[in-house]
Amino acid sequence: MIWWLALFTFNVIAQVSSIEKYCYSSVERMQTNRARAKSILLPSDQVSEEEACLVIQMREHRRELIQSYLRNLDPSVSITYSTAETKRDPCKLKVEKIRSLQNTVIDGSLDQKPQLTQTTTTNESKDTIQITTIREFELKANLDVIKGKCNYINPNHYEISIEVRKLALPVLIGAAIPTSPQESETYSTTLSLRSGERVEMASIVKKLKGNSSEISSIPQVQIDSSNGADVEQVFLSID
Repeated sequence: MIWWLALFTFNVIAQVSSIEKYCYSSVERMQTNRARAKSILLPSDQVSEEEACLVIQMREHRRELIQSYLRNLDPSVSITYSTAETKRDPCKLKVEKIRSLQNTVIDGSLDQKPQLTQTTTTNESKDTIQITTIREFELKANLDVIKGKCNYINPNHYEISIEVRKLALPVLIGAAIPTSPQESETYSTTLSLRSGERVEMASIVKKLKGNSSEISSIPQVQIDSSNGADVEQVFLSID
């Protein structure tokens, strides 16, 4: 009896399974993708439904195959749970916030020969934050909330999926020019981040809002100086 129990335990361990939860925007979309995925599923794969999500228990060696297939069927699918997360190497990110304040002072003389002297001073402050995450992280720059998901490829290469949500400006009551209600807007993209590169988040947000189809992993940013210009830059890199 003890020998049989030991053999059974060994077989269970030898066939380690993974569980992943794939969530869709609607129940109908989930059911459509479940039907389309039947061609790749085996009798050993256990599939169940939770609202608009598919929960699949599969053998470990099939996890990447099934995950890739479901993502190809519907790139918008979200993996909200995976037993593989505990085995993943974490992403180690560095966030640099650089804030520049430029002031221009013009001095004049009322002598017989009027002269004007312009002096520009720049004050800069810098904050650095380290983020260690298995998957999700969040940043905020000005009125933009940036949510990210990091996929660890190797110590020198991460794949970053970002979603930018523009916060709605509040209605100003009693203002000289009344403001109208605004809705929040969401933009998303995926980029490759390699060691030695810095991604400036504001330029990515700008390109997303301009419906740019191509985003450079190392965008160049130029700041135009002006009176009292207060500029904040947020850089993301591998720590």
